[in-house]
Amino acid sequence: MPIPKKIKDKVIRKASYRCSRCQSLPVEVCHIIPRKDGGTDDIKNLIALCPNCHKMYDNGNINREQIISLKNWWLKQVEPSLNSPYYQPELLRNIDFKLKKIQMDNQQGIKNIQDELYDLKNTMRNLTDNLINSLNFKNISSAVSGIINLWDSLSFQNETNFTNLVNIICKNCGIKMGLMLGDNICPYCGKPVR
Repeated sequence: MPIPKKIKDKVIRKASYRCSRCQSLPVEVCHIIPRKDGGTDDIKNLIALCPNCHKMYDNGNINREQIISLKNWWLKQVEPSLNSPYYQPELLRNIDFKLKKIQMDNQQGIKNIQDELYDLKNTMRNLTDNLINSLNFKNISSAVSGIINLWDSLSFQNETNFTNLVNIICKNCGIKMGLMLGDNICPYCGKPVR
């Protein structure tokens, strides 16, 4: 039996449509304690993860303590934005849906995804116009990270080299960060990243 849509939507919205581990798009809802081990569809037992992090968790590359800590950390990070007048859940849901569709079409070998990309870009413009108006030093890193992660997800990484700033992996705890700005300190373990 699948997780009810209403519950999935609530979990994803609470995580601001981002992976609780690496902040990537798109996301899916996963059980922290699997059903086979007695886990339920209660929101406390669910987490928004991208497909890569979900696979890593299912394969045992991330333990349960880490996933719970990452969920709690990420929810604290995004909670203030959920009450922002600039927060637009409908646009975020639309972007997440369109990105999943593009990735699915790409995996199925559908070559003509240009119309879908164009539509996604227009949706992103609507979102980023409002986001840009709300930027300050406190939230600029998250905003830039989201844009670059989306860019990376759409396979534009070969056109521009962001490798020194994006997809940094902490050598201490292994967390992947979408964008590293500022003091080179991992937000998860508190130690220098490099």
